[in-house]
Amino acid sequence: MEEKRPETTDARPDAADDTRPEAAGMPPEASGPRPGGAGGPAAADRKSHRALLIGIVAFAVLLVAAGVAYNALAPAAEREDLVAQPSYKPEASQPGGNAAPGRADGSSAGAASEPVAAPDFTAVDADGREVTLADFRGRPVVLNFWASWCGPCQHEMPAFQAAFDRYGDEVQFLMVNMTGMNGESRETAMRLIEAEDYSFPVFFDQNGSAARAYGVSSIPQTWFVDADGNVAGRAMGALDEARLDQGIALITQ
Repeated sequence: MEEKRPETTDARPDAADDTRPEAAGMPPEASGPRPGGAGGPAAADRKSHRALLIGIVAFAVLLVAAGVAYNALAPAAEREDLVAQPSYKPEASQPGGNAAPGRADGSSAGAASEPVAAPDFTAVDADGREVTLADFRGRPVVLNFWASWCGPCQHEMPAFQAAFDRYGDEVQFLMVNMTGMNGESRETAMRLIEAEDYSFPVFFDQNGSAARAYGVSSIPQTWFVDADGNVAGRAMGALDEARLDQGIALITQ
């Protein structure tokens, strides 16, 4: 008697139902990633947008940090404490070619207790007349070096105008423009003075006499000279009203 074997069902899908790339005669890689899959275009867009957002946030943080650093460091860079009775002498070339004794390098020459003569120089006033520092001997002098293109110079000018309004009768203000420095001219200087309606006396260092006498390489600078013609103090950088008043007190009290 013949034994019948149980029928088995082929678990493989029919060729018509097989959706694999191989069934269609295509290599597996030809079908590409499925939309929405881990490597699909949508995922790539999300990664790109995420990278862009991270870059924007990082840039914004950098700008904020730079602003904070500028606000903290800029005033210190533009201002320096007033120095009374400096222990150095300006490095100067007096009119006539005679070099004044001492140096502007903080050397021990010229002790703080010894009077330090302010170097003389020649400048031109707004009417074109030549004047010298020696012309004002007998009056305290506030000597300021400035230029119209100098931001810190512009920043401190209202303080000098206020001081001139208060002390102009007893103190001689010499606002010496660094004419010729970095293209500065009388025209550009007076344009600023007239635009801001400043009334303090303006002078022009047309031949560089003042710049050489005081070794001016950066501005603003302010020197306080007493009635005897001696340096009582100086300040490098922009001054506010309070510190300008302190300097004037050195030559009026």
